[in-house]
Amino acid sequence: MSIKRTKIYYPHIVKEYASVEEFVTENNYTEFYDNQKSTLVSAGIDVSDDTKYKEILSEDSFEVIVTAVFPSQEVRDEYLVTLEEVKPSLRKPIFVELTDEHII
Repeated sequence: MSIKRTKIYYPHIVKEYASVEEFVTENNYTEFYDNQKSTLVSAGIDVSDDTKYKEILSEDSFEVIVTAVFPSQEVRDEYLVTLEEVKPSLRKPIFVELTDEHII
């Protein structure tokens, strides 16, 4: 049974964004974003497969929503342990909200 995990990222710079890339770049989240995706890839998530990973702007274009699909609870748990090791020095979104409103 697959496990979905969806996060909503809130930026430091509050405005409407035209793309996820603009959101990441303008808020200086590139290292954080790359680290998050790398951690997912290390957990076996194919971030190029829209059935396993998807990222979009929110309906109002102010936030980014990301859903990852894990093949099992065990893989998700391992990912969460690895995620805790993210460098504290990386600039991160000002707030991250977990939600059950998945986009996949």
